[in-house]
Amino acid sequence: MRAGKKTRTDQELLRQINSAGTSNGSIQAVFSLDLPLKKLLDPDLVEETANQVLKRAEKEAGCKPKSVNVFKNLGSFAVSADASFIRTIIDDPDIASAVANNQPEPDVKS
Repeated sequence: MRAGKKTRTDQELLRQINSAGTSNGSIQAVFSLDLPLKKLLDPDLVEETANQVLKRAEKEAGCKPKSVNVFKNLGSFAVSADASFIRTIIDDPDIASAVANNQPEPDVKS
């Protein structure tokens, strides 16, 4: 946990949060934990840290996620939730990066 750090956040995720405004639509995001490598290799610690982040977000945002999937061996987790909940997780000091799970299709020209 680094004090005063800023989470690296995918521009598409920020666009989705801003587009959601006050609507109740779900946003899906994948978060990487900001833990030392040794701790990222401990699946139990990864799960515990992810759960702590989620509990803090529930308390601060005043709502619960619609779904969560913790990738214990990857040091990350996916969340489907309202924009306010996702925004709260982005601001958590235990988060290193945040990426939108749903990305726009690339323009492929044949």
